Amino acid sequence: MEIRRNWTDWFEELLKSQQVGYLRMEDILLREYGSIIIPLGPVIQEKPKYEVDARFVFKNLKGKLVWWSYQENKSGESQWYAVVKDKHTLLADYKSANTRNQIKKGLKSNEVRRIPLEFLLENGFPVYKKVMRSFNSTKKIEERDFVINHSGYQGFEDIIHFWGIFQQEVLIGYTIIYCYEKQEANISEVRIHPGFQKDYPSYALFHSLSEYYLEKGGFHYLSDGYRTLLHQTGIQELLIKKFHFHKEPLHLELRFRSPFDVLVKFLRPFQHIPFIPSSLKAALKLQTIYNQQKRLPK
Repeated sequence: MEIRRNWTDWFEELLKSQQVGYLRMEDILLREYGSIIIPLGPVIQEKPKYEVDARFVFKNLKGKLVWWSYQENKSGESQWYAVVKDKHTLLADYKSANTRNQIKKGLKSNEVRRIPLEFLLENGFPVYKKVMRSFNSTKKIEERDFVINHSGYQGFEDIIHFWGIFQQEVLIGYTIIYCYEKQEANISEVRIHPGFQKDYPSYALFHSLSEYYLEKGGFHYLSDGYRTLLHQTGIQELLIKKFHFHKEPLHLELRFRSPFDVLVKFLRPFQHIPFIPSSLKAALKLQTIYNQQKRLPK
């Protein structure tokens, strides 16, 4: 008899294939991400059945901090949330005529369709490079690194979807979607050539993704992940304002590895000082959110 695999099984295999450090603890999957440890999976989850032992996590994974989150009924406005949409909006149902026209122009000027990973590997680098340069990044950008980083998805195109945005069959943008069964389609990465923004490619993309995953695909919700901490690209604000996404409040759990916890406690009053590195600012922001939610009424 064939054993049914769930999203946790598939994404555990992905992390193994990509040689990423991870830890599976019953119903939660934690992974190394740079200098921190984060959850991998749908943004809306129930509280873990068992207490997450941070000491065990730090013993087995590399990272200065670990966080995870889940739904919890509390009154008051939580500063920790996910940005999600659970119902497709037909073009005629957008209340703003301006938004309708922008989407129409986007759909007329751009074609949005799924693409194989191989196509992205062969054609995606010019878009990626242009986007990175627009961020004033001084990091050296090599096509070889782009191909290596994205080749880790090979063999997983059933759970990782790739979409291209085209003008006259020329790729001007792409996005990567993580599919957690039918529970969530997560917009993991969006790269759009900045020279084509006047043609509203992002409007065509987000409307098309909503139609594909929510109306036709039967997914419970489409997600742009958790709230941003520092880098305000404007995408989440656009999704909420224009495309009927909303903030889904969540409960944040946060633990620091010693002695990093002492440094965070010391620097918290100075978190707005310009010379503090962005990674440390993000940790301080997480701590602020974590402390704020403790004051929310039950």
